[in-house]
This record gives sequence, C-alpha cells and structure tokens, in this order.
Amino acid sequence: MTISRRCQLALAAIAVGTALATACSTSSSEGPAIVASASNTGSTARPATSRSGPGASTTATVEPDLTGSTARNRSTDPGDEPGDEPDPTSTDGSTGGVALPAACELITGDDAEDALGEPVQAGEQRMDECWWSSANDLKTVNIIRRRDDVETWRQGYQNDKWEAVDLGDEGYAGKVLDSISFRLGTTTYEVNVVYSTEGDPQRVVKDLTTLVVARL
Repeated sequence: MTISRRCQLALAAIAVGTALATACSTSSSEGPAIVASASNTGSTARPATSRSGPGASTTATVEPDLTGSTARNRSTDPGDEPGDEPDPTSTDGSTGGVALPAACELITGDDAEDALGEPVQAGEQRMDECWWSSANDLKTVNIIRRRDDVETWRQGYQNDKWEAVDLGDEGYAGKVLDSISFRLGTTTYEVNVVYSTEGDPQRVVKDLTTLVVARL
C-alpha cells in the first residue's frame, strides 16, 4: 500500500516524540547529578538541586564550600603597621599636649662642661633621658623625664633620705644622693650628679636643676 507524504511526516513526528519521552523518563529515574564544588580545602562533591512539577527542569547549582576558608579582610590602615612607638613623655599632659624639649636640650653638653669644669662626652641620649660624663666617668650628669602618677611619685620621697624643696609644682632634694626631683603637672624631672673625685656635686646639681626649670 502506498503511504502519502503527509502520513510519512506524521509517523516520523510520533517516533521522535516517543524517543524524547523515553530519554526524559530515564534521566529522572537515575537521581540527581553530582557536581563538584571548589573550596579552599579541596574539591567536595555535592548533589545538584532539582525542581519537580509541570514544566520543571533539572537545574544544577554549585554551592561553594566556605568551611575551610581562612581569607579575611584586613585593614590597610597605616596605623595598623608596626612602627616606632611615640615617646609617652614628649608632651605635658598638664598643659594640653604642649611639646616638651628633649632631655639633652634641657642639659646640653656645654652646660655639663661648664658645671663640671672639664670636657664631657655623651652617654645615653634619648628623648626622655640624657647622660654626660667627664673622662673615665669620674663625674657624670644625668637628667630623666617621666610621666608619673603623682601620688605614686610623691610616696617615693616620703622618707628620711629626701627633703621637700620649693621647686616647680612640688620638689624634693636628696640628703644622701646629689639628686633633685620635681614635677610640673604629671611630668617629673630628676637631675643626678655623681662624683668619683673631688668637687662639689651638691652645688652642681642645684645649678643644673635651676637651669632646667628656666627652660621649661
């Protein structure tokens, strides 16, 4: 029997539809596909998600595994970088942050030479401490600047080795050591003179302390 051209086309369409239906049925029965999810700790297998219902299609979604991630957003503020710490005594808290001179500006090498009566050499030089000494360290001059709790500082001089003197906001002079300590606000200053030879260290410490007070 001869089949018309129209019938041949209809039969071909039915065959294609049957093949597609068979393929879809096979895919649904095999279960969800497995997709790989990349993470910082390695590759982790995860099932794809699917939707069911009329017109639904199987859609694979990749969910990143963040459990092994160690990435962090770090501040790039220059203040976070390590660096030199500021000198905590470089300003006087009692005067609203006014900059203070360095210790070696309060007693200079020339000042030490004039007081000791002979050439001096520099010892430790810092913003808050300065040393000068004569040959062989027979005579030394030292000035120290600190930021102290006033009550704690005061208690250190409440003994028979020190006597109160009228200097700055409060001052004390050593009875045994040739030292004078005084404060301006919460900033304290200590001038020390040590002689391992003949001389008058008591006069020297008084003269140098008077000089320091005049420069503050």
